[in-house]
Amino acid sequence: MQETQNQFQPQPPAVAEKPHEGDKVMQDALAARTEGLHELAQARQKLGQVAAGHEVHADMRGNILGPQDLQELRDKGPAPLK
Repeated sequence: MQETQNQFQPQPPAVAEKPHEGDKVMQDALAARTEGLHELAQARQKLGQVAAGHEVHADMRGNILGPQDLQELRDKGPAPLK
């Protein structure tokens, strides 16, 4: 009878071999998500400028350049010739 009672007692949860491994995976995933959301917000801002009729510039790859991007390029000056 004692054996039967022991079978039904709650068991402690399984413990991961590396208890902080899951935390690191979660932090990496959240960091990647945050970075993706930031890039999405920048893209929406740039597309909003296009929709509003602002003058739009793009780089050689077709990426839309916003006002900050243009100012950074102007501050750098022309690229040196090779």
